[in-house]
Amino acid sequence: MYKLLRLFTFVFVAIFYSGCALLSNEQPRYEQIDQEQAFSILFDEHQFTNDVLPSMSQYDFSGMDFSHVKLSFYNLGFNQFSSTNFTSANLNKVILHAGNFENAVFDNATLINVDLSGANLKNASFINTRFINVNLKGADLSNARMEHALVSNSDLSKAVLNDTIIKHSKFENSKLNHVVMFYSQVDSCDFSGNNIKFSNWSGSKITNSKFINSILERSKFDYSSLENNNFTASVLVNSSWQKAKLNKVSLFQSNAIGLRLTGATIIDSDFSSADLRETLLEESEFVNTNINNSNLELSKLNYSKLENIDMINTLLSKANFYRASLKNSNLQESKAKWTSFVMSDLSNASFDNTDIHKADFRGANLLNTKLKQAKNLKYAIGFDKADNYNSP
Repeated sequence: MYKLLRLFTFVFVAIFYSGCALLSNEQPRYEQIDQEQAFSILFDEHQFTNDVLPSMSQYDFSGMDFSHVKLSFYNLGFNQFSSTNFTSANLNKVILHAGNFENAVFDNATLINVDLSGANLKNASFINTRFINVNLKGADLSNARMEHALVSNSDLSKAVLNDTIIKHSKFENSKLNHVVMFYSQVDSCDFSGNNIKFSNWSGSKITNSKFINSILERSKFDYSSLENNNFTASVLVNSSWQKAKLNKVSLFQSNAIGLRLTGATIIDSDFSSADLRETLLEESEFVNTNINNSNLELSKLNYSKLENIDMINTLLSKANFYRASLKNSNLQESKAKWTSFVMSDLSNASFDNTDIHKADFRGANLLNTKLKQAKNLKYAIGFDKADNYNSP
């Protein structure tokens, strides 16, 4: 009897969970309506002037023309709006959570206090669109186009913007943390002062844009192309820019502790006064870049190329330049205590008034290297095993 009861219980539970699985996998059914019915539902049957948001889910508004309409205090979440035209629409306090807006057009529209969290906005168009206090958390804007847009006090955290085109747009006081932007094109945008932590811009092309005073901690720009961008005073702690190409990029006064720039190419850029402690710059190449007054202590620059570079008054203590090339570079007035220059090329480099206490020069090329005015020269090591060293 006991075994029979256990068998019955097992069968009942199995049937119950099977039914739940079927219900959870069932696709939602959307009521098919035409344009006239849609306007009747939205404007004739319901007139709301308070904060009560009536739920009108499960309608299919796909392909309809809502241009120039004014919608306020509606709950239209989970509905279908594929290819719907919202040109010059004014949406205020409208819930559009988890709706399908693929290929929708929001050009010249104004969205205020709108909830688009979790929405499908793939291939949508946002030209001259204004987002004011809009919730886009977890929304998918892949392949969308955003031009001359204003995004203010809005939440785009965990949004997906892969292959998105964003041009001449401004983001202010907004959250972009955990945003994913693989292979996107960003031009002439202003992201200054925003929270962009843990975001991923890998493979993107970013030009003429500002990230001044932004928080980009643990963000990723791996394999990205960055040209004429300003990251002044930004927070880039433990971010990754591996294999990135930087041209005319400013990290002036930025906090970039632990930044990973392995294999990166940095041209005509400004890293002066930046905190670059413990950065990984292995196999990177610097061309005509200013690193004056920066802090590179405990950083790894193995196999890097820093020829003709200014590193005046720079903190280099305990950094590793193993097999790096610093030909014709200027390290005057710097601190290079316990720094490793083993096997590096220091030909024609200048160490005037630089503190090289316990710096290691074993196997380094010291052809025409200016060391006579270096501080604590007698405490440096490895000169007997260096190439082309002429004792002062």
